[in-house]
Amino acid sequence: MTTHNASRYFLYWLIWAVLIVYGSLLPFELRPHSLAEAIEKFRHIPYLDLGVVSRADWIANILLYIPLAYLGVTWLSRLTWLPRSLAMLFTAALGVALALGVEFTQIFFAPRTVSLNDLIAESIGTALGLIVWSASHSRLAGLATAVLRPGPGALTAGLTLYALAYLGLALFPYDFMVSLADLQWKLLEGRYGWGLEHCDALLHCTSQWLAETLAALPLGLLLVRLMPHRAGRHGGNLGIAVAVGACLEAAQFLIASGVTTVNGALSKAVGIGLGAWLRDIPSPQLAQRHAHWLRPALLLALIPYLVLAALLNGWSGIEWGNWETLRSALDKQRYLPFYYHYFSTETQAVASLLAQSAIYLPLGVGFWLWHASGATPLRRPPVFGLLLSSAAIACVIEAGKLFIPRTHPDPTNLLIGLVAAWLGQRLCQWLAACARAPAPAPAERAPVVRQFPRKALLGAGGVMLVMGALGLTLMQQSADSEAMFVAGIKHDYATPDALPPAVLPNFRTQHPRLPVPTAMEIARLQRENPGFFDDHRRRAAGPRSNPDSAILMAYVEPGSQDLDRLFQHLMALKFNWRGYEQGKRLAHAYDWLYDQWSETQRRQLQDKLAHGCGYLIEVIRSGRLSPYNVTLYSGPAQALTACSIALYQDDPRGDAVMAFSADLWHDRILPVWRQVMGEHGGWHEGADVVAKGIGQAVYQLPNLWRRATSVDYFQSEPGLRGFLDFLVYRIRPDGTQLRLGDSSTFTRDAPDRLALALEYRHAAAYSLAPPPKNPVPTSWPWGPLTDNGLYDPKAVQALPLTKHFDGIGLVVMRSGWDEDATYITFKAGDNYSSFTHLDQGSFTLYKGGPLAIDSGLYYKYGSDHHLNYAYQTIAHNVATVANPAEAAAISNNEFSRTTRSIANDGGQRRVGGNLELYPHPLDLDEWQSKAEIYHTGRITELKQRDGVVMVSADISAAYTNRFSGEGTISSRSRRVERYLRTFIYDRVNDLVLVYDSISKTEPGFTSRWLIHFPDKPALIGADRFLLAPRAEDITAEPGGILEGQVLLPAQAQITPVGGPGKEFWVNGKNYDDKGAVQKAAMRGKRMTPADAGTWRIEITAATLVETDEFLVAMPLKRSWSDPTPSVSCTPGNAVINCAITGKRDMTLQIAADGTATLQ
Repeated sequence: MTTHNASRYFLYWLIWAVLIVYGSLLPFELRPHSLAEAIEKFRHIPYLDLGVVSRADWIANILLYIPLAYLGVTWLSRLTWLPRSLAMLFTAALGVALALGVEFTQIFFAPRTVSLNDLIAESIGTALGLIVWSASHSRLAGLATAVLRPGPGALTAGLTLYALAYLGLALFPYDFMVSLADLQWKLLEGRYGWGLEHCDALLHCTSQWLAETLAALPLGLLLVRLMPHRAGRHGGNLGIAVAVGACLEAAQFLIASGVTTVNGALSKAVGIGLGAWLRDIPSPQLAQRHAHWLRPALLLALIPYLVLAALLNGWSGIEWGNWETLRSALDKQRYLPFYYHYFSTETQAVASLLAQSAIYLPLGVGFWLWHASGATPLRRPPVFGLLLSSAAIACVIEAGKLFIPRTHPDPTNLLIGLVAAWLGQRLCQWLAACARAPAPAPAERAPVVRQFPRKALLGAGGVMLVMGALGLTLMQQSADSEAMFVAGIKHDYATPDALPPAVLPNFRTQHPRLPVPTAMEIARLQRENPGFFDDHRRRAAGPRSNPDSAILMAYVEPGSQDLDRLFQHLMALKFNWRGYEQGKRLAHAYDWLYDQWSETQRRQLQDKLAHGCGYLIEVIRSGRLSPYNVTLYSGPAQALTACSIALYQDDPRGDAVMAFSADLWHDRILPVWRQVMGEHGGWHEGADVVAKGIGQAVYQLPNLWRRATSVDYFQSEPGLRGFLDFLVYRIRPDGTQLRLGDSSTFTRDAPDRLALALEYRHAAAYSLAPPPKNPVPTSWPWGPLTDNGLYDPKAVQALPLTKHFDGIGLVVMRSGWDEDATYITFKAGDNYSSFTHLDQGSFTLYKGGPLAIDSGLYYKYGSDHHLNYAYQTIAHNVATVANPAEAAAISNNEFSRTTRSIANDGGQRRVGGNLELYPHPLDLDEWQSKAEIYHTGRITELKQRDGVVMVSADISAAYTNRFSGEGTISSRSRRVERYLRTFIYDRVNDLVLVYDSISKTEPGFTSRWLIHFPDKPALIGADRFLLAPRAEDITAEPGGILEGQVLLPAQAQITPVGGPGKEFWVNGKNYDDKGAVQKAAMRGKRMTPADAGTWRIEITAATLVETDEFLVAMPLKRSWSDPTPSVSCTPGNAVINCAITGKRDMTLQIAADGTATLQ
């Protein structure tokens, strides 16, 4: 081998190594570390659990190092003085050294993640590169040599290499599914179908279909060359084309990031069939022969080509003259090559590269045709003009993107355009050379035929056939799975233009349309709280003027503010994140000060407002913000509503915006509120989540719409008044809020409470906290002024002691409204997905302090403690039914982008919550369509008599639906056929009875009846337990006492679980996040008691039977001196008779269907 050849391959290897280093350190954001710190971090480099989302990135590292090793060993093996074995050894060492160097250097660059996973992948890639070289370098070298020698053999060799590359790209990025969890994720992503479902732009879909067809055409040419006897057999060739296309698409179903569509199979079949029909490439002489029309046609095609290239790059959405979009784009613009490719997935990056190449490739083809059709064809036309023109076109197209909202120019596309155009003309030159070359002599023909690996290609085809068959089989078997069921009814927000116009017959056309202070309110503030306006005057004045104060004072005192300065501030607003802060301020200023703006200012503000409305709509649509979830109500819904009301009928763009906003309110938000709030109010999310979300939308949204449309939703929606009852009843005697769902604090008020209470004159809700001494507005952009005449802390005493919040299936029971009152909650209802727990049928007990608690702590989103313990049934006061054969589930959480094991707690089906298995429903219709998933229980009967509350519930659906038994993370194994729970509270005797009837699918499954405590309980005899702050010291005066008596099952086994190292114990592991939960709980005790819990009791039957029955009596006492009622129960014929002796004697009867009757 010559030194020249070795030097050439060294150059190739060096270029590839530089590209690896560049791509591994992009975007070059330095993260300062000392060398000692970096070495210490590298010594403790972690091994990560990678989910299906991250698998493609891991495989990409393997793929990068395969060519590196191949080129390296090719270079070293051409050094005559180096043995082949040493060349392979040195190549391996170079690959590992580069991997180590890159991983170490990444410590100094954000947002790079350094892990053992990458080192393993890069080492695997190096090894695979050496294996590929050993197995095929001579054959691949022969193909490469043949390609470089124009002729029929070169064409066949080139088509063979193309087919191998096509197959490689078809399976890219090789992230094959390896588990049922992977399959579930893929089905939920909707990566299958006809291929037209998301085709909202005909031009893009048509172009993509045409590109896929042309890309498959060379495969048809190769088919005829491999099997010359099939030339002219168009019907048979078409059948082969259809089979190959179907197999390629079916194989995509085995790839997590692959997309399987009928349309894709059709395009491939058409392309392969067309190639087989053509049989050979056209002669280059045709260009000169038809020069009389070809050259004019090329000139005429130039303009349509440029228009098409611009449209494919998004120019249909361009907003010329929108300087706000230009400024925003320039502020965020990055110029590093492949910067934006880094912040996308591997599949998206490759797809973008190929798409841009396909746009500029025709430039090179047209350039060659122009020169080939001249009077004297040039075999090597000058390419400088081609490169210059392609660069100019790319530059103009990318610059135009500066005026397209929510997009950006990509300087990388200039490089792609240059290379693609050059490749286009170079490919044409090569094809022309192949066509001009004389046919080889018969003696020379055989070696050429042997150069392409027919057996290898047939083997690859066989592999594709098998993979396709596996994919089709998997698709058929998963057709009735839960994931397919959910994915099949996934809803999306329509685009504003696709919605019918809003029908608002009484819309207020005159500004201001948003709620504003009345003259009486202004006068009252000036009279009773003059400091209110003084404060806002100060805030509005000075060089750092507060825009919101300036808007208020400009409305209250016209002419008092510098509106030009306020206008400049509004026009300089940059919409970022969810955009609601900017949207609310802009709508507020435009609407309240409408008459004070000049006509020119109004037009510019309308442009700005239209842009803001579009931004907010895109936030809601792209983020799939759900009316069941806090994020929509944290600001985007209110901002969009205000924006659409302000712009509607002032600007033509406001029609589509209002169509979207009205649809969101009338057809999505309101139906969900009616479902969740029911007749009596309530909300499913945790305490502080309520404050961040629905608690600031429950008044603002209906108030905005009432002002604009004269429709009084406060009169028509009983759930809104019931929401005030919910705010009252969720307060425990210690002043904190009930523990329900995810929450990290339990004292945060709902921002709209005062305004809503004033609306309904609800004194109890208004008086939950002392109002401000002087009147102030209570909502945004304006709400009723506070009224101290409504403040009455004793108003709560007039409310019933029991309240059923029917929408969420929550019953709150109290013995009174004083600090020593008993406070009890019982929950059995449906799952509404967002920030909820798997806790249907659970209860909490409070007497002088928390006794039976909702344990666990929501201290960190997506923590192991939360997903394995606090979110699951094991942390709640309800029974679990364990199937020991059910493996720990594997979660591919989209948020954390890692695979993690979720403990088998024997609990309820995993629905909603932070596990993020399914996207939140976008409307009531989607929830109802998926009721098989979200229906988790119901209260079948609630009755009260003589101070006794009797609640019967069926929570079977929480454990079992028709998909249970699939073994997936959500549906789990089938363990429970029926679960009925009866909850009884005797207010006179302060006694709780809980009866369970659990019918299991297998008698061998163990039911565990759980109750959680903040402290260690004491066991008293074989059937009793006791909880008090000092349970072991009966002489102490506790804050509250719970005495439990197990009446069923007979010979019950009572097992305490907890204490140091076992506080959050599930299946042999304590999910305390290495002590972080305890630290967070201690921090919480200084602010709000967290009730994280440290102990629980598990009650099990001594013998395993098909139907387990539990009956537990729990008297609650404030003091040791309080009398303890006695309970005795006798099972009868399909009923249980219970006699209670205490302050009041009575007899209860519990039937087999769970209903209770007071005798």
